[in-house]
Amino acid sequence: MSDGLERLRSDYPEVVASGGLAPVLVAAAGERGVTLGPVEPRGPEARLETGRGTLSVSISAERRQFLFGVHTPGFTWATGSTDDLGALVEAVSAWWHGMPLDAFEAAFPFVRLGRFARALEAGDVTPEQWSVVLESEFHAPDRELLRALHADDLVRGLFPTVTHGTLRLRERPIEQGGRHFLVDRLDGERCRVRLVGRPETTGETGTFDELVGRLRELLRG
Repeated sequence: MSDGLERLRSDYPEVVASGGLAPVLVAAAGERGVTLGPVEPRGPEARLETGRGTLSVSISAERRQFLFGVHTPGFTWATGSTDDLGALVEAVSAWWHGMPLDAFEAAFPFVRLGRFARALEAGDVTPEQWSVVLESEFHAPDRELLRALHADDLVRGLFPTVTHGTLRLRERPIEQGGRHFLVDRLDGERCRVRLVGRPETTGETGTFDELVGRLRELLRG
């Protein structure tokens, strides 16, 4: 018998006996008197689709720890771990039933909410993302540009990310579709702005004020 299998049987006897995490969660929920949505086996994980992202449960290979995570594409709602299967399944049930975040955080201290969790629950992650990019030292070279864009009430409704020196501004941070704009710094305040789509629209602006004006035109177009 391999060391890995021996450790699995030692640390997770209920998982080995049941043939996977999905049946273990269902059985544990019944023992605890709580209910779950449909639990799907996904390789070494078990997953539930919830009203607040995809909830996944997996196990640690190093020691007995059940790993809890909730994610929406591009965002993390919550992560955590515990060796207590009963506490884990109660947390899974509470999340699936939509327990408010403050109550959930108090009830399950082994789970940590992501920075965007409350913004996701409120349905608007864009203001929080602006806080992230404006506060980050990594984006300090672009802070003057970011502040100029954020100061405009229309432009700050776009979701900002900076990748490889290019600023991307999206209308829809989560759902597919929507327009998005790419801004490249050239020199000083001179920028290239592109509206990505069919056809792609490209132009250059000489100052940050001109850039804001151009973005406003494109948004209203």
